[in-house]
Amino acid sequence: MRGWDYGAADEAYPCWSVLEHKASNTGIAYCENGFGPRNPWGLVFLGGTEHMSMGMDSGWFPGFLDAYFDSSAASDLPVWRVFQQLEDEYPGRPLSAEGSWDSTWAEVERLRALNPDNRYHCDQSIYRGEA
Repeated sequence: MRGWDYGAADEAYPCWSVLEHKASNTGIAYCENGFGPRNPWGLVFLGGTEHMSMGMDSGWFPGFLDAYFDSSAASDLPVWRVFQQLEDEYPGRPLSAEGSWDSTWAEVERLRALNPDNRYHCDQSIYRGEA
């Protein structure tokens, strides 16, 4: 059961843990109540005395992969690329091959320092949720 922060003080809903990323103490849960059924896949903490509720709506997604690629677990995969965002087109143009989370962010920061008027960010090319 996970606490629901937007109702009565003791309101809680059953959630099923479907992925645990122990290194970050976070995971992905499935819950049909609260933000579900519209957004039943949520990023949650695994343990501790604080933040064991369902959390905020920004951490809940319509599909598992949407939640996964926003989770800490995804940063373990070498699928990250540097993108240059052109105007409002997101994610923009890929500038690099796939690499690790840390090396990709290092390159993003390097490019931002060299070209502060351009927009660079780290993202993956594997999955795009529905817009």
